[in-house]
Amino acid sequence: MCNNIKDFNFVLMENLKNNLERKLSELLGFTPQCNFNYNKASDSYIFLLKGENEIYSFEFNFRILYESKEDVLRRYKINNQIVSKSKDDLTYIISEIKDIKYAIITFLFIKPQNTGRGKMIVDIFFEEIKIIDKIENVYLNPKNTNAERFWDRIGFYDIKEEEARKVHGYNKVIIIKK
Repeated sequence: MCNNIKDFNFVLMENLKNNLERKLSELLGFTPQCNFNYNKASDSYIFLLKGENEIYSFEFNFRILYESKEDVLRRYKINNQIVSKSKDDLTYIISEIKDIKYAIITFLFIKPQNTGRGKMIVDIFFEEIKIIDKIENVYLNPKNTNAERFWDRIGFYDIKEEEARKVHGYNKVIIIKK
């Protein structure tokens, strides 16, 4: 039984890891190494997936991030009066209702390239992310023009500079939940 949002989200992340591991094993023909941990400094779950056999080698890293304090207060303020709340009250409210909101893909590498496996890995990732139903967007920064073309074909598009600043400078997004 989950006592709070963070406990519930940890269970969601454990399920995400297990499902990705199972589906990637089926796709690639070997069991990849799948790890995740909660990073308090970045207020995120960091996932590292990698593996190789005689045919394929891949690494896929992403983070699931909690919403910012400002977003939590904005969401809370819509239905509640916060003018008369003390700083301690607001801190407590934030800790009780803060939730995961978006994902950031930090790295994808697959060898050999141009086999369709990279897209298949990303498709599995999106399929599993959509199940969580809390994540609204996935962000990334392509490292070169080949990567940019790949992510554009997947459906990512450029975002405005002011929005990019809100999400740690990432400049491409795909909308998961409308």
